[in-house]
Amino acid sequence: MDPAAREKIERRLKALIAADFAKLHASLTASAELCFAIKEDYRDALERFVADQANGFARRALVRCFGSLIDGVTASMRFAAISLCEALGEPLNPFLQEKTAERHISTHQRIYSIYRLLAEFVPRSPLSHVPDSRWDDLRRALEIRNRVVHPAITGDLDLTNEEIMLVSRTGHSFYRDYAQFTQWFGRREQEMLWEIPGTRKRYMKKIGRNEPCPCGSKRKYKNCCGVGQG
Repeated sequence: MDPAAREKIERRLKALIAADFAKLHASLTASAELCFAIKEDYRDALERFVADQANGFARRALVRCFGSLIDGVTASMRFAAISLCEALGEPLNPFLQEKTAERHISTHQRIYSIYRLLAEFVPRSPLSHVPDSRWDDLRRALEIRNRVVHPAITGDLDLTNEEIMLVSRTGHSFYRDYAQFTQWFGRREQEMLWEIPGTRKRYMKKIGRNEPCPCGSKRKYKNCCGVGQG
């Protein structure tokens, strides 16, 4: 996005009124609830795998839950992007329209495009700094998911330790992206809302640096999604 277009979006963000923030906050909260529910399924599958790593069923269940997690993150990110477009009066990119859900568009293509769009709308967000290697990992992990979900032969159900590690690492990385983005945008939203005269409502609970990270990693916030924040 060129500097002029970026400045235009920043001006529109600052021009939002309290009612706009309330609507935007409600939309993002609804999308976060979906993603959190799917993440709990994925975490349960991961714990079952850790408890019995030789169990083929547990290994395949983890891969299937990974696929659901990525689909959930994609849907939630898309919902966030649509909400931002509507709040800013921006036209919907083709990847945000209903055809985004069509099967011929790959999950990799959908989530990559939505990341790019959100990075343009909020260029200072964590989504602006996703390494290219992440997309290679996602492509390979989705190939593994597709092989397990749509097997052609019995051997397609077998999973190596390296494949399981790739899938679990990729799932964690993309959910952490989502958690960091929602927390970052919540703080940004709160700061802009407080600039509006007469509005001091706190939408987002303040997270202490030593509290457990809300992404579910079981690490302290300052050592997880809060890294680099004052």
